[in-house]
Amino acid sequence: MEDGVINPGFFAQQKIKVLFIAKEHNDLDPTTANETYTPNYSVWWNHHVHLQFSHRVSEWAYGIINDFPDYSGIEEGDKKHEALKSIAFINVKKVSGGAAADPILISEYIRVYSE
Repeated sequence: MEDGVINPGFFAQQKIKVLFIAKEHNDLDPTTANETYTPNYSVWWNHHVHLQFSHRVSEWAYGIINDFPDYSGIEEGDKKHEALKSIAFINVKKVSGGAAADPILISEYIRVYSE
């Protein structure tokens, strides 16, 4: 899936337009392998982050879009799923091996691809 608006129809209907910007982590340390820290990035993402991360983003989106109502009813129906389809999402990738993103490189990507 490409970065940007997840569902243009849902996004257009929102009074508040929400864009989440995430920063992918670096490659994991191949010398350490346990249940929560595996050297294979895709395994780590699929088993430990993907579902948890999208679940949390959907809760945040629901709160922002709906002026932070009581969360007791958020699990009913497709409220979180609909909220997740109502946002835009981009992932700013860091270079492997470093602890920080390169702000000059990120600024250049923003300038070129901001639309």
